[in-house]
Amino acid sequence: YVPLFMAKLEAVNRMFDPYGSVEDLEGIVERLERYAALDVGTANERRGARWMLRLLEQREPEAQDHEWQYSDSTVGDSALDAVVRAAGLARQRRFQDAINVGITVRDRQFAELVPDPFFRTVLHLLMAEWYDETGNSQMAVEQLRWHEAMDLGGLPTHQPLAQEIDWAFGTLARWKRAGLADTGEMCNTYRDVARLWAHGDPEYARRADSAQTRLDEFACTVSDR
Repeated sequence: YVPLFMAKLEAVNRMFDPYGSVEDLEGIVERLERYAALDVGTANERRGARWMLRLLEQREPEAQDHEWQYSDSTVGDSALDAVVRAAGLARQRRFQDAINVGITVRDRQFAELVPDPFFRTVLHLLMAEWYDETGNSQMAVEQLRWHEAMDLGGLPTHQPLAQEIDWAFGTLARWKRAGLADTGEMCNTYRDVARLWAHGDPEYARRADSAQTRLDEFACTVSDR
């Protein structure tokens, strides 16, 4: 399970934070394809690997005909399929249509209904992009708050939970939100980014420095909270 989880984690990084990704697309695809095969892992693991592969294809700059097109009779109208379908609409620049599809599955937030631990993170990051493309920055900001409304009781567990993944991508959400928010919230989000990424890997430390620079430029103070 851990190798598959790490491959999916890197896939999500690749989709939403390519500069923070440490692995090239080919390497990520190769790792995911191992778990998408019919004779590997559990049905849920195969489904999760295929879902990530389909999303990666939608996010590529140019449409590609890859060998990772899998059919799965057990998955047809699931929430995962809806997200892929919405991503395809967004690829056609039909952003409002993509949002409408996303809304149909957005309320499936309870842990027992989340079909994949990365589902909420992927859906909200995508919907934030789509709202931003329609010019609705307020709704984009709201989507980027998803990680703030979660219950972390009882952690850690033997397998990563959706709540943990939401938390892990929370600082990336703040970084994206800072570019969309008004001055007051921008100060708050940049302040959090500067603190949380200050001692991270080089790319994240650079962003922390950039966030601090923005705080200085806008003369943000503690009273801005």
